[in-house]
Amino acid sequence: MKQKLLIITINSTTKVALKSYLTSILSRYLDIEACLVHQVTYETMKDYDLVLLSSETTEDALSSAIKSDIPYLISKRTFNHTYLNKILMLPPGENVYLVNDSKQTSETVIEQLSSFGISQYNFIPYYPGCDEADLSIVYAVTVGELKLVPPHISSVIDIGNRVVDISTIIEIIVYFNLPMNLVNEVTKNYLNHIVQILKLTNSQLNEAINTKLLNQSIINNVSTGLCLLDVNGYIKLVNPSFIRMLSLNAGHLVDTSLNMHIQKYDISFDWKIQKNNTFFIKNLNNEIIKLYIQDVEDNKQNGFLLVHSNIEVNQNKINIDSINKMNPSFTATLSFKDYITVNQHTKELLEAAKRISLTDYPVLIQGENGTGKSVLAQSIHNNSIRSQHPYVTLNISTLTEEILESEFLG
Repeated sequence: MKQKLLIITINSTTKVALKSYLTSILSRYLDIEACLVHQVTYETMKDYDLVLLSSETTEDALSSAIKSDIPYLISKRTFNHTYLNKILMLPPGENVYLVNDSKQTSETVIEQLSSFGISQYNFIPYYPGCDEADLSIVYAVTVGELKLVPPHISSVIDIGNRVVDISTIIEIIVYFNLPMNLVNEVTKNYLNHIVQILKLTNSQLNEAINTKLLNQSIINNVSTGLCLLDVNGYIKLVNPSFIRMLSLNAGHLVDTSLNMHIQKYDISFDWKIQKNNTFFIKNLNNEIIKLYIQDVEDNKQNGFLLVHSNIEVNQNKINIDSINKMNPSFTATLSFKDYITVNQHTKELLEAAKRISLTDYPVLIQGENGTGKSVLAQSIHNNSIRSQHPYVTLNISTLTEEILESEFLG
């Protein structure tokens, strides 16, 4: 006559999953039954040789029913490795909801996934009562809780309920004095699944490395100069074309400040306010280089600046001296207090300018050389609602039509 094992769980899906899993391994030796917490009593448990509780929460729920003469184990649980490889079908680096029935169990599953080396995703716990779902997240992984997945999710991976861990299975085998070759069989099966997961993980890693190498090869071989900066202006990626055009030292450039390398051109930029701006420099080879700054984001919404460089085709039509008179930091440094006068008419003009600065009207400032037009323009900018935006100066009297079109029409 077979010995008897009783599995007790909190919910029915876990009950079915644990019974099915243990039956597939131990049914030759044990009679296995399963029931829910509210269905058992002390008398029920006394009829079995061993009671297996699905979790510590289950133990707490049965604290009044479990007596000292009831032999029981608290199960350690892990993933069903047969389905774990499904997760590796998701694109690495994505935000992924981890859906379970509580915050604690969601976070526990995330920790276990990380311990298995599945850390290439940004798992976010999702459970009843948590914050409203983020509609930008399109992937979800759940452990048998499909009904709890946000309805907008387009790609759901169900890896099934967590099953009994190998350590608990071995405890059961030892308790019932079952053949030790069963331990070897269970261990071999467990290791085979782990090897398969490692193979898939390595395949995914190799694919990611190959993609990165291909992208790097393309970037290195395009004629356009490319330099990726963080918001503080530190180089994160740079290609040979950019290095050649700006006559940079070809040593270690990554994580160094681009401003430090372009000091030789007597310019420096406040990268936190730069985006979608075009300017020109003349490099050490006497070539006029056109630079365009573009703001970009990665898949985690981290901000970066991408600087494109090209050799300007209309070399002879550009007055590089006049171009470089643009304020390279794009900031206005003067205010109304810097316009000093004792003339009553000028004081009235300043008061009128202050009122105008609070409107959204275009302003034309006229006057002779030396009358402070630039001071007044910067003062109006700094007193306006656009004070936090770039301030650009441009001497249009010395520019060609092509440059005017580029500056004003993009």
